[in-house]
Amino acid sequence: MSIAPIGDVFWLQTRDEEAPLGTIVPQIAALTKFASEIDGRIVAAGMGGLEGAVAVYEQLRSVLAGIAVEDLQRMTAQVAHLQQELMAIDRRLVALRDLKKTLDLADPAG
Repeated sequence: MSIAPIGDVFWLQTRDEEAPLGTIVPQIAALTKFASEIDGRIVAAGMGGLEGAVAVYEQLRSVLAGIAVEDLQRMTAQVAHLQQELMAIDRRLVALRDLKKTLDLADPAG
């Protein structure tokens, strides 16, 4: 599945004159193909197509509308700090594992 070229999809023109039907039909076909391919990709991602994606968007928007930007920034900083601490713990655990291997090799009887 491939998405139609962007030039085939975004065809709106801001002219006062009427476009001949012969040029509109291929543009509508390209737009329909594009929408179908996007819908298929969204379905494949498990979101129920365009309707499902719009529902998720609306749900996220309503949830996030009640959260202040400052709160999101504060939580982002806390998550980054927690990630750094977990990485430090991981490094310590790796060092302990390496030490245990070294000790086990030095005294296999145990």
